[in-house]
Amino acid sequence: MKFLTTFCLLLVVTGTRLAVAEENMEYKHVDSNITAVEKETFDVLKMRYPGEILDRNLQTLREISESPEYLNFLSQKYPDLEPVKTFGVIDERVIPSKALYFKFFNEQFHVPTLAEIQDDEQWVIHRIVTTKWAFYAIKRSGDAPHYARSNTEQVVRRGLLGRMPLSDQVVERRLGIKPKAKYTQMPEDQEELAVLIFIIQPLFSLAKEHLNEDIRWLRSLFEEHGRSDGMLWAVLQDPILFDRILYTFTTDKTFLKCVYNPIDVDAQVRRRLDERYGKSD
Repeated sequence: MKFLTTFCLLLVVTGTRLAVAEENMEYKHVDSNITAVEKETFDVLKMRYPGEILDRNLQTLREISESPEYLNFLSQKYPDLEPVKTFGVIDERVIPSKALYFKFFNEQFHVPTLAEIQDDEQWVIHRIVTTKWAFYAIKRSGDAPHYARSNTEQVVRRGLLGRMPLSDQVVERRLGIKPKAKYTQMPEDQEELAVLIFIIQPLFSLAKEHLNEDIRWLRSLFEEHGRSDGMLWAVLQDPILFDRILYTFTTDKTFLKCVYNPIDVDAQVRRRLDERYGKSD
C-alpha cells in the first residue's frame, strides 16, 4: 500500500507533461530519397526473385530475409552490427529511434530528454509494442494466434509482464520495484501488478497507431510500385517492419487481408455484446 500511495502522489505532483524540445516524435513513414545501397540491393533481389514475392506462406519473403544479398544490405545499413549473419539480429539487436517511444517515457517515467533513454529499456518497450502489434494484426487478418499454430516454430515475444529478459531491471530502475516471478491474490501483490499494467497500458494504443500507419504506408507502396516491387521496397526501407510482418503472418492471404480488408475487431466486440446483453438505447 505504501508503494501504491507513493506512486499515486508522484503522478499528482509530476502529472503535467514535461517540456519537450525534440522534434519528430510521431511514428510516421516519410518519403525519402532512395539510397544507392537500397537501389543496388533492390536490383539484385529483383533479379534473384523475379516472380511474385507475396506468395503462399510468405515463403519468398522468408528466403529474402536470410539471403546473402539482404544480410549484406543489413550490414551496410547497420554498420555497428557488421557482419550480419542472420535476420534475427533485427529483433535481437537493432534499437529503433529513441524518438519513437519518447512520449511514453516522458509521460509514464518522467524522462525529460531522449539522451536519458537507455538502450536496454528502449528495446524492452519496443518488444512490448511489437507483441501487441502482432496481436492486433492477427485479429484484423483472421489468422491463428501464435500459440495455436502447429505448423510454425514462431515464439511469442513476451512483454514487460511476461518475464522478458532485461524487463525486471528496467522496472526496478524506473519505478523502484523488483517484479515478482508470480503475483498472488494478496492485496499488496495485486496493487503492484495494477501499477505495472497501468504503466504499460498506453503502449497498447500505440501499437494500434503503429499498425495503422504501417498499413497506410504499405498500401501507398503497393499502389505506386505494384505489390511485389512495393513489398521489396518496404523490406529495404524498413527492416523493423519487415521483421514484424514475418513474425506475425503465416500466409499471403492473411497479410493482404490485414492490409486491404481488415476485420473490424471493435465492431465484432460490439456485436457480441449486443447479442448477449441487447442493444442499449
